[in-house]
Amino acid sequence: MELINPFSAAIAAIRATGIVQLFSGERMAQLLNAQNDLPENTHPRIIGAQPLFLPNANIDAASMNSIDQLRKIVSVTGASILTGWWYTRTSCCFDSALAAELERTEIADILVNREQCSRFLGSPVLVPFDTQYTENGWSILGVILGAYTTPSHNYFSFCVLPILHSDIRVDIGLGLCKFNNTDGKKLFSLQTIMSTIGEGLENNVPLLGFDQYKNELLSKTAYLLTETPDVCSCFSQSPPCPVRRRKRPAFLFAPERPRKILLGHDFGEMIRKHKNTTHPEHVPVRLWT
Repeated sequence: MELINPFSAAIAAIRATGIVQLFSGERMAQLLNAQNDLPENTHPRIIGAQPLFLPNANIDAASMNSIDQLRKIVSVTGASILTGWWYTRTSCCFDSALAAELERTEIADILVNREQCSRFLGSPVLVPFDTQYTENGWSILGVILGAYTTPSHNYFSFCVLPILHSDIRVDIGLGLCKFNNTDGKKLFSLQTIMSTIGEGLENNVPLLGFDQYKNELLSKTAYLLTETPDVCSCFSQSPPCPVRRRKRPAFLFAPERPRKILLGHDFGEMIRKHKNTTHPEHVPVRLWT
């Protein structure tokens, strides 16, 4: 099977969904400009370049727990995150030494809160995998990590969208974990969150190949939830702005190339120096406790 890179696969898969036509550059410019004219205390309908709605898919807060409403939220969630990534295209590449160390290091049961996961809201990121994972004729090239909330902010979920590639097509999956509490600082187990995501959405069908890549996904997600300077820089990008054009409507242009962020270079240098010492055995470098 000939592989393509995760960025190209993500672009092709998003094009195939029709989202690009639904939230065209002209439409996004109209929505962003209209939002700028709203009062400051109004809940935003777009965060960054991530719309929190779909046309003709209104979510009724009063029946949030109904099956139809939850299915509607799921459909909006995927489109919302993919649109947000389309117009930002951030790709997080990990230093090779750090990535290897993350794989070897035993990760404790890390506790995270909704506030930490909210950094992905409006700033979804592509995380390519370092290892080739395959199942049932599909290659899992990486994931897009994102988050979603309804315009009324009465619902929040942390999401994983695997990038899939086969000999005949590309596709994107979706797994999510819903946060039921309103306390943004209440702690949850990251391992439990990931296990819930891996279970899939309906009919108890897990995400394709999840058991193979869950350790790499867990370790890299844990790093992306830290406060290291490189991670903070990754999520500090200013939201894209529409371009005003003479005699033509304003337009929000998607970047032609990915915004590549190298994470963990300083840690990687420390690891390489450690390995070059005269220690008879390699001692894993603990990145968290």
